Amino acid sequence: MADTLVLRFAASHEQLQLADRDINALAERQRWPEDLLFKIKLVIEEVGLNIIDYGYERDDSKEIEIRFRCGEDALTIDIIDEARAFDPLTEPPAPDTSAGLEERAVGGLGLHLVKEMMDEVCYAREGNRNRLTLKARLAP
Repeated sequence: MADTLVLRFAASHEQLQLADRDINALAERQRWPEDLLFKIKLVIEEVGLNIIDYGYERDDSKEIEIRFRCGEDALTIDIIDEARAFDPLTEPPAPDTSAGLEERAVGGLGLHLVKEMMDEVCYAREGNRNRLTLKARLAP
């Protein structure tokens, strides 16, 4: 069954946490397995916090929009913001996960996890907006 959810909220940690209940309701309607729900919530949190903390520098007068489209075989999520242009597919470089914790550079690991957890990740700059599109295949 196709289903959609559009969330628009002020760019704050508190508002990002409140989005959880709507994501949980969508997951329940769509009967997502627990592992998919865990991945989706982790990805939304990671990207959302990056937008809030770095893109908007904690300016909660700005907004984040997240659009969920559940198809028969895939879940597509668009995360849209008006922060400065930032392509997470090229910036920052992929972290060296083979290095010891003491030798690793700070940052980049969360975005690396996003790329690893999703089946597809695409970025586009549309006018003054960043659009990060994430896809997760749904099991038959």
